Amino acid sequence: MTVCGKCGRDNPSDSEFCNSCAAPLPADASSTVEPPIRSGDFEREMEAMGKRVGDGFEKLGKTLEEKVDRRGKDFQNWWDHSLGILSPVVAGAFCAIVVLVLIFIADAIASASDHRQFWEELADFGLDNFLLLVGLGFFGSFNDYFNRRHKKTYRWIYPPVSGVLCVAWFWVLSQVLDITATTRGHPSLTDLSDFIELMLPVIFVLVLVIGYSVVFVRGYVVEKVAPGGQK
Repeated sequence: MTVCGKCGRDNPSDSEFCNSCAAPLPADASSTVEPPIRSGDFEREMEAMGKRVGDGFEKLGKTLEEKVDRRGKDFQNWWDHSLGILSPVVAGAFCAIVVLVLIFIADAIASASDHRQFWEELADFGLDNFLLLVGLGFFGSFNDYFNRRHKKTYRWIYPPVSGVLCVAWFWVLSQVLDITATTRGHPSLTDLSDFIELMLPVIFVLVLVIGYSVVFVRGYVVEKVAPGGQK
């Protein structure tokens, strides 16, 4: 039998034209043997296909990331323009609600948990430092708001304020670790809590260095590079 190279139909061996599509058949088609697929060619094809698939997923990921980032910025701009200075107030109030809910959850778990002391002390810590935690929420909300809306004038204030916030939250973390170490019997957590408290000034300085470094780099890019497109 002779296979037509155009339509793939089987034809008698002595046929000169395909009975289906009338395409001319090779004179000695019966002896025609398809060349074997070489392993090197197969590997290259698979590599190329893998690269195409990878590039496609990478492009899809970048597209989704850009859309999410753009929609997030659009929502943030809408939020700031709609509420104005009230936007950080609303965010701070939401933080206060979250703190209250967490205290309530810790107190509820304490009544049914085997580690009652831990949850009770955690709830007591939240109540004793409620104003501090809520204040940090408001402080952080206003800090982010002014940095977004008045970036050029506020950029020099943002690093030290952020440093104070970081130090305060790390202190909260150290207290939670200390409570955990006391109620659960983990001396290593006490050492970690003491280490964090010892490093609080270092954390503040580190945040300052990073913050002002970012300010200087952004200022250099805007003033030296951006206007002319080159240095």
